[in-house]
Amino acid sequence: MKLADLRHIIPQPLRTALKPAFHRVFPPPPAFLGYLATSTQSEVSGWVQNLRDPAARVAVEVYCAGASGRRLVASGIANRHDPALAAQGFPDPACGFLLRFVETLSEAEVATIEIWPLTASRPLPPAAPRIHGLIAERRADVVAGWVQLSTQPDASLAVEVVVTGGANPRVVARGIANRRDEKLAAQGHRHPACGFRIDIAPPLDEAELPHLVVRTLDGAAELPFVVAPLIGYVRERTARHVAGWTRTPADPNARVAVEVVSTRPGAERVIARGIADRYDRVLAALGIGDALHGFRVIFSAPVDAADLPFIAVRAAASSIVIPEAPDVQTEWRPLRYVAMDIVDNCNLRCPFCLFDHAPVHRTNVMADETFEAAIRLLPYVGVEGHWMSCLHEPSMHPNLTGFLRKIPREHAHVMTYTTNLAKRMPDAYFATLADSGLSNINVSIESRDPAIYERMRKGARFRIFMENWDKLLTAFAKGVAPPPLRYIAMAYKSNYREIPELIDYLRNERNAWKVEIRDTYDVAHIPPEFRAAEFLEPAEWRWLRDALAQYSPHEVVLVLPPGLDAPEPGPVTAASPVAAEPPVSAAGQANDAPGMIEARIFHDGNMIISTSPDGNYPNYGTELARLNIRDIIDPAAFLMEMSERTMR
Repeated sequence: MKLADLRHIIPQPLRTALKPAFHRVFPPPPAFLGYLATSTQSEVSGWVQNLRDPAARVAVEVYCAGASGRRLVASGIANRHDPALAAQGFPDPACGFLLRFVETLSEAEVATIEIWPLTASRPLPPAAPRIHGLIAERRADVVAGWVQLSTQPDASLAVEVVVTGGANPRVVARGIANRRDEKLAAQGHRHPACGFRIDIAPPLDEAELPHLVVRTLDGAAELPFVVAPLIGYVRERTARHVAGWTRTPADPNARVAVEVVSTRPGAERVIARGIADRYDRVLAALGIGDALHGFRVIFSAPVDAADLPFIAVRAAASSIVIPEAPDVQTEWRPLRYVAMDIVDNCNLRCPFCLFDHAPVHRTNVMADETFEAAIRLLPYVGVEGHWMSCLHEPSMHPNLTGFLRKIPREHAHVMTYTTNLAKRMPDAYFATLADSGLSNINVSIESRDPAIYERMRKGARFRIFMENWDKLLTAFAKGVAPPPLRYIAMAYKSNYREIPELIDYLRNERNAWKVEIRDTYDVAHIPPEFRAAEFLEPAEWRWLRDALAQYSPHEVVLVLPPGLDAPEPGPVTAASPVAAEPPVSAAGQANDAPGMIEARIFHDGNMIISTSPDGNYPNYGTELARLNIRDIIDPAAFLMEMSERTMR
């Protein structure tokens, strides 16, 4: 029996669990990518990467065939920064090699050179591109970039700009690639004076721009340039706007100019332009650069229905189309979120709560007609959701189950709430929740230790919490549309050492979709003795950060105190959450998003509408209106008016 045959015997979950150990005992053979870039009588250069272990540095050997037969002439490690790979956006450009020979080879021997990665079954191909380069900017009035001959990197090449298609193919400009390219110089390129910037006069028509190419004069052949790649996607595309993010890995500090175009045959045109320089919360959570790569472009007038299927977003300089997310939002949703409370009280008195419940001695609840008015906003709420609870405990409402049944199924995916599971609820509640299709449910838990749990969740009984938790999971196992479960825990001296084990338990035994570990909002009413006894020291936060470094932000979110979201100076492991660029200033985050608004709805229906800042919480927008949700007759018209106010 072959090892591969075990896949028919061992169940898939067990195979997945055993795979890391199996690969340690039987590592898969390396698969190499790379090429021999240059070879002379004194040295060779190129790059190579092990695709199965991209972070590893590959050992290579250089052989040639001479009069005395095949012989080893050099060896080394492919660990040099390769400027050409870096300029073209290669994820790990530090895999180049430059190996010098002890003895000068003959021209005949140079022709026989082979580069062999250790353990490889074949040498690297010598088919390096003759021309290296890229188009960094391509507009109707200018084209810019760099070009270099691999065998003569210090030569200045003549290039021409040509329109190859359309009604009038022609040469529109010529120039010499002899300008210093600052990006190449910053990346350590040995010959950075190979840039070009050529004006096009008169400017091209927009329809001709996709047909523009740059080629060398000598061979009159189109250069095999690789336009600097873009990453990102369009999250929202409606008749009124587009939104998303994009960046250039080769130049992570650059802000990409974008244009919104209609590609409808016979009606191609640019609809709007913008810059991808806005703070993006998703990028910030994922630690991608400085997070200032978002764009949100509002149209001066809604596009008509005939154009809508043909709307695309592209980089203005290169005409590269930015792909759409698989779940691109095509409905107009100007509400970033709605923070609502269906009651004004909580059944617990947690010492760290953001809201001071101490003076609250009675519970006011939302009326049915108020809730029905509030859920009319659901079609206009974005992915951050319509919250049924913000500062208070929704299970205190006597008709929570009835409210869940009122939520339209087609819009339930944006509704969510947070609960402490500390109040006994009827079986019908859990069954209804399991069929609700809500976006997610947040469950609060600090510890599996009853004493710690009850001290943190003051007023709760661990036994009742566990009963409710078991009921919820049992119902969710039978339900037709159970919401994903996000568990939220506050980190303190009493529980922080337990948190890694708690996360493992929540993920493996309690169906956790995501776990969030939070710092405390240090509000004035928190008892001083609790603050002194429980708030973590910086070293304890760092311990927790390192203990959770194995998880991606999609699995575990750690909300650190300000100033602790970057690692300490010193050695950095591959798993450490390293910020690649300096953190964004608060001022850089707080700009209002054009066209976006936020809503706060209280139990009595009173509502505050505000502008929506792009930055991380807590950022507060400018108040736009106060009214009661029941007084809004036409939600779409009202929200359009509020959205337009953000543009004034």
